Amino acid sequence: MAGTALFSGIPYDFPILRTDMWSILFPPEMGISERFQVKAARPKITQQAIELKYKNSYTKYKGPTKFDNMTFEFRDVVGPAVMQKLWAWQREHYDPVTGCGGYPSQYKKNLTLLMEDDCANPVQKWIIYGAFIVSLDGGPLSMDDDAKSATVVLEIAYDSASLEF
Repeated sequence: MAGTALFSGIPYDFPILRTDMWSILFPPEMGISERFQVKAARPKITQQAIELKYKNSYTKYKGPTKFDNMTFEFRDVVGPAVMQKLWAWQREHYDPVTGCGGYPSQYKKNLTLLMEDDCANPVQKWIIYGAFIVSLDGGPLSMDDDAKSATVVLEIAYDSASLEF
């Protein structure tokens, strides 16, 4: 019983971060609203472990750091269509009409991921630097499914991320 008293106050003293209270902020000129966002993830960092043999044992040290890709899902809408706005970003990477590839200064964007409390106040702020599209998926379509809304899935790669607060 002594162990349970130690943790009994945690849910009341420290509100938890909820997985349904967040927003991704794109640069304003892109015009992508937060209200169409369905799924996201926070940055994931992996670091290679390098082993170094010394006599009869190994020691390890940190190798290169990698920021893994992130996936976002959106509801598509008729008016300010999310797919149209993301397709405009895609055309900064590669334009299928002209066949021209873009420059990183054009297509790389900095994004902001906010985790929010119950009143939508930001309590955690991630800055995602140098984001660009790896995959843009317009989602499946089916005439058998009356209630489903169209979705767009965006996978990005990025250079780095920082947790501001």
